[in-house]
Amino acid sequence: QNDPTVPVFLSRIGLPAAALTERYLFGVRDQAVARITETLARSVTTGGQIPAAVRPEQVIAALPAEFDRQALRSAAHLAAQHHIDQYLTTGLPTDTGIPTDTHTRADTHPPAGAGTPAGVGVSGVWSAGVFGAVEGGVWSQVERGVDAVLGVSAVLPAVVAGPDAGQVSAVARVVRQVVADLPARFSAA
Repeated sequence: QNDPTVPVFLSRIGLPAAALTERYLFGVRDQAVARITETLARSVTTGGQIPAAVRPEQVIAALPAEFDRQALRSAAHLAAQHHIDQYLTTGLPTDTGIPTDTHTRADTHPPAGAGTPAGVGVSGVWSAGVFGAVEGGVWSQVERGVDAVLGVSAVLPAVVAGPDAGQVSAVARVVRQVVADLPARFSAA
């Protein structure tokens, strides 16, 4: 809260601040705890032990940094879904500025006079197959991009700081690239 970088980041990825609800924050908290738990469990199940250097205090100290990593990862996915929904609503590419409203998947009609974009059936609704193919591809692209920037798991006891400014900028670039690729993804589907 009150972090001046959050509104700037949200603006760069075109996600309204209202999307960061209490439910979202609880989900991020749960993801952070799960990632740290998975990292510890993985070291035990692969025949190893929890490293002796990892003390309970270090796990607790790592939670804020892992929360920030998971918040960034979740915001990227949330923004990608927001832009998919916007694209489905308008049939046109979205910009990365903050959109003025959001739509659910049920609101997937192109605007009047927008023509019939690829993948839109006679009824004017995107087919489930097209939607599924595009959404799956976008989610994979976001996940690969964010993994490349942040890594795939918490590293204990090394997790002491959240994402730095360069990582935040790189994640924003991943989202902007996904948005730029949406028209091509829909045309290819």
